[in-house]
Amino acid sequence: MKRPDVLMVVLDCVRRDVSDPDGSVAAHTPVLDGLRRDGTSFERAVATSHWTIPAHASLLTGTYPWEHRVFRGSTLSLPATTVTIAEEFRRAGYRTGLFSSNPFLSPLTGLQRGFEVGAWGQFSDCFRRYQVSPRPAGRFGERLSPEGAAEWQDAGEPAYVRDTLRRLTTRFPLAAEILFEGARLRHGASWAPHAPRVGGWIEPELRAWLARVPSDEPVFCCINLLDAHEPYFGVMPFARGRVREWLAAYSGPLDRTSWRRGDARPTAADLRRIRSLYRASIELIDHRLGGILEIVRGRAGGGRLATAVVADHGQALGEEGLVYHVRGAATSLLRVPMILNDSTRTGPARIDAWTSIKDTLPLMTEIDRDVGLAVPELAGRSPRESAEMGSTGQVAALVDGPPADALPSGTTARTPQSDEHWVAVYGGDIKVQVNVGSGVAYLYPDVAGPNGHGRTPLPPDVAASPVARSALAIRDTVRDILSRGAWGLTGDRLRSWGY
Repeated sequence: MKRPDVLMVVLDCVRRDVSDPDGSVAAHTPVLDGLRRDGTSFERAVATSHWTIPAHASLLTGTYPWEHRVFRGSTLSLPATTVTIAEEFRRAGYRTGLFSSNPFLSPLTGLQRGFEVGAWGQFSDCFRRYQVSPRPAGRFGERLSPEGAAEWQDAGEPAYVRDTLRRLTTRFPLAAEILFEGARLRHGASWAPHAPRVGGWIEPELRAWLARVPSDEPVFCCINLLDAHEPYFGVMPFARGRVREWLAAYSGPLDRTSWRRGDARPTAADLRRIRSLYRASIELIDHRLGGILEIVRGRAGGGRLATAVVADHGQALGEEGLVYHVRGAATSLLRVPMILNDSTRTGPARIDAWTSIKDTLPLMTEIDRDVGLAVPELAGRSPRESAEMGSTGQVAALVDGPPADALPSGTTARTPQSDEHWVAVYGGDIKVQVNVGSGVAYLYPDVAGPNGHGRTPLPPDVAASPVARSALAIRDTVRDILSRGAWGLTGDRLRSWGY
């Protein structure tokens, strides 16, 4: 009997409460809701980081950032000695493919290791979103070494061109959107309310790859959808009855550096605009998710499918004075959706235990034994055992300092210092957050709330708790790694990609 195909879809920047009718987003997400009804939903899933590279390294290795050591201040490229779960899939006889609209999932960061074929987006796909027919910026495979592919990826446009376009389009988004619509009309493109404009090549590339794989061979496919990433170009349908909303949403800047850095706060009107665009992006990404599921389920002779839908991190929409996800350890950044649908389960299952996104694929291979993949047990126990421990279990995250463009004006890129790193550990009904450099610790007693507000200095009784002891142990580990220092990607490259 053929083993089930395995699909992991990473919803970039999607926070846990996007479907909550009483939340600040309240998006219409019929596909996500259907997956929850038919599968296993982890209600307390926590991201391992607040941004792309460390979080995806965790998803693809089953380890925390201080274990795989891919974070700012250490390295931003996966060490060659680190085994990825994609490599394990290939050893188990799976065909593996990666299709990402996020440029960080490329040979440059080592996150493609184990995938035999794939494509990833580039700057023009992520931020200059008014192209008529976006195409993959690069491919990798046996014909290209990782070094050659990385050079190819960066050769598309000079850094100063990318940086200038990003600044202009995010400062004057309405003009950029009008230019995009004009280009579509000039080329005779018919308007479709949910037409993907970011990584729109993913669906046809996925369909073509699946058609080339023999139907009797199982596949493992990883897809990153970037529609919910700021600055939200191309997400507001330009249709009758919504023109006023469309004009209002794009009436101001979408990516002000002062917001990202935390030096200034957006106004109430700015937040309404951002939330409107974010809601539209969630509904678009939900629609795309449905289409991708149809493609994979419709594979000739495909039969059974094990699906994992998870976010790499969330998105702040004004909570704790934060916007987007460039800094901070707010609940809106670390609490994410995580849903597993195995090939045999019927009916919903809700897990109310703390669960880390690093265990997404290991949990899938345990829930659906037919996958036939042996993932090494981590920290002395399997992910299933961790999830079944209930509220006594713990999960952790690392906030690893501001990126280069979040530094004060006039400074240069540098390795983040230890006082720019925070460790957050969730357990029971609390979150303990510790500054790696100073050791100052805070207690968040209401982590189940929508925003995780209520920060207080860590009281002595909590300081002796298992959650606090774990946070301090991780802090010491991160301190040791930072003392060795390294910088995997230059600040200019991060800045050119919008970070």
